Amino acid sequence: MIAYQSCQAYEAYILGSQDEEYRRLILQARYTNRLTESLFARAGLSSGMRVLDIGCGAGDVSMLAADAVGSH
Repeated sequence: MIAYQSCQAYEAYILGSQDEEYRRLILQARYTNRLTESLFARAGLSSGMRVLDIGCGAGDVSMLAADAVGSH
């Protein structure tokens, strides 16, 4: 027999969505952007490729990926 539990929808981002959290994500990006760009280069990310960023936070990695592949 399978037991089912009811699920509640969570509308709030688990790490917070206030200005303080957004500032933390931006500060974190400042420290990691060079590493992320280096990883993209080592992975062979290049113009014309497609990228899917799941769980993109403030979007900084998505923007770096867009820079690496170009906009189409």
